[in-house]
Amino acid sequence: MSNQWINSNTHKKFLAGLELSKIAVWLAAQILEDQGHSPKVNHTKAAPSHKVRGQYIDDGDIEIDDGIVEVKWFSGDKYSFTNRQSWRFPFVIVCPQKQLHYKSAPVQRLYFNNKLSHYIHTTPDAVNPNNIKEIFDTRYRVKNKVVVAKNDDVSFLPVPSHIIMRYKAVLG
Repeated sequence: MSNQWINSNTHKKFLAGLELSKIAVWLAAQILEDQGHSPKVNHTKAAPSHKVRGQYIDDGDIEIDDGIVEVKWFSGDKYSFTNRQSWRFPFVIVCPQKQLHYKSAPVQRLYFNNKLSHYIHTTPDAVNPNNIKEIFDTRYRVKNKVVVAKNDDVSFLPVPSHIIMRYKAVLG
């Protein structure tokens, strides 16, 4: 697949989302700490331009004792899920197919809803690398091959209320 859709405009859009996602990363670190982990939030490496983006692949958002945690914040209204039943899609996108093996350790993923009140948790066991779908990415207006997980193979969880209280000023 050609990456002709990657240009200075889409790179700016990506960087804006990357900056916003830092809120979700710190929220995820609090959740992981509550679960008994000692999370280490990694420095976000942002490419200065789309032309050198391949030189800025990081080691994941958060490191924990048994692997890496990738974090995403779905900010759009269509991502207002609070449980499996309110998730509007037949599957959960794990990652672009080409990114499945970028990391050196097992990867968990936490995907937050638009209000940062609930999240989807995928574990390495839930990911079948052969479960590939081609989707249309509405953000960048391009087709992408992605690895997906069945909704029944992932967890839909609330962010603990005491953690939400810490972020009340941010969440509104």
